[in-house]
Amino acid sequence: MIRLVVPAALLAAAAAAPAPAQTDAPAPITAVTVYPGGAEVTRRIAVEAATGEQAIRIPNLTIGLDPASLRAATDAEHLEIASVDVEHAFSAEANQAEARALEARIDRLEAERAALEDAVRAAERQLALVEALVRGAADGEGEGESGPPPVEHWQDMLGFIGEASAAAYARQREARREIEAIEAELEKAQGELALLRDGSRQSYTAVIALASAEAEPGDLTLTYRVGDAGWRPLYDARIDTSAETLELTQLAEVIQRTGEPWDGVSLSLATSQPHLGGPLPELETWFVDLQPEAVAKELRRGGAPASSDGFADEAEQMAPAPAPEPPVALVAGDFSATYVVPGRVHVPADGTAKKVRLDRLDLGLSLHASVVPALSPVAHLVGRLTWEGEAPLLPGQVSLYRDGAFVGRHGLAMLRPGEERELSLGADERIAVERRLAGGERGSSGLIRTEESESRLYRTEITNHHDRPLGIAVLDRMPVPRHEDIEVELMSESTAPTERDVDDREGVLAWRHDYAPGETRVIEFGYRVRFPEEALLTNF
Repeated sequence: MIRLVVPAALLAAAAAAPAPAQTDAPAPITAVTVYPGGAEVTRRIAVEAATGEQAIRIPNLTIGLDPASLRAATDAEHLEIASVDVEHAFSAEANQAEARALEARIDRLEAERAALEDAVRAAERQLALVEALVRGAADGEGEGESGPPPVEHWQDMLGFIGEASAAAYARQREARREIEAIEAELEKAQGELALLRDGSRQSYTAVIALASAEAEPGDLTLTYRVGDAGWRPLYDARIDTSAETLELTQLAEVIQRTGEPWDGVSLSLATSQPHLGGPLPELETWFVDLQPEAVAKELRRGGAPASSDGFADEAEQMAPAPAPEPPVALVAGDFSATYVVPGRVHVPADGTAKKVRLDRLDLGLSLHASVVPALSPVAHLVGRLTWEGEAPLLPGQVSLYRDGAFVGRHGLAMLRPGEERELSLGADERIAVERRLAGGERGSSGLIRTEESESRLYRTEITNHHDRPLGIAVLDRMPVPRHEDIEVELMSESTAPTERDVDDREGVLAWRHDYAPGETRVIEFGYRVRFPEEALLTNF
């Protein structure tokens, strides 16, 4: 053991030395790196010329910062940072300007919520109308003197009902998701406003202890992480169908509610997500056992025991513990990328979205059309592209423009360098699709062990009304049995498909052909299902 002996006189002198005076120093935000969930803020502090020890205070830092992330650094050789401390501060004086901004934000959120609630009610009315049509059809309304309507009428009716219901349900789901997000924002804004009105505005103060060997000025940087900030990618895709090119503009939407405005900062957008960092989840041993006999008997009788130590849900057992117009410079690494936005950027602190352009790319595109006549008589133009960028394209919403006209929005999944992806480019009105039930029968066969059979045969006509050749893919499906006593076969009258189990979806077939201008093709598609007599099929 080594024992260090410090003279008593030295200890007494150190204890008697006065603490260095603390002075407030301006510390403007000069740079921000934003992640999909969170941000790192950098402030710059100018240190005045002095010799010896001094302490600098940086007050009014956002209460949303992570105190453990606070760091100070300097490039000045004569400055030495002894410590960085953080103090929790309360202000008895309410910030009236901030209160007014919060009130305006609350009014805007409540108006947005009301509009979304109107959209939900409109979708409910549409679903009620669809249900009324279904009931009317079931009761025989609309039958004329010549008897029930033809099969084509019911096919059109079923297609309309399916499309209208799916669209209404989709609008409801999207509106309800947005309402949930708005209500979370409202709750947070109302809480902040209550704090302001109570006169108890909270903040942090950083205290940096310095030692200077020379009487020269220097610079410090103070960095910290905040959670109430982030960015998400957006894309504008402009397709020229005659040239088969895609102009892809990458955008970023930056939002922050830290309470600290980012005025004239150097902005960087990183694709890494430090909030998801942490240890790799560890799998625990998974034990299975037999139920006790009494519990097993109860389960065989269809009962539900009050508690059980038996076979638990796999997802629950294996779930990890709980732990968002000059060119932009792209710094791409092996695992993440950072976009450095040129110039100085202003991002308000009230959650108002700030959009910045990251890049514009010209890509080649191969066009074809796809149609799923069993679900919709509308063909869709599809573009296939290969992403050859340096960094992955993050998931985001794409606004599609085809030959100058806006055709819709949809989501883009993660696209990594070298990957291929198909983009739906909207309805193609120059492709005519007609599908009808051309035949079908039901019967029994067998002497000792009889069986039932049912067949359906569909005829689909596809016509290319473009003045150019175009590849068209027709997709359909046949039933897939899940029981050994059920047999399904493709009828001999069927046009041979060019692909089976498309995209590893069992039972999905494709007929891919090149269509000349004005060409019409007829695709016959039928299947026969055999099953034991008196058996009932599900989902058929």
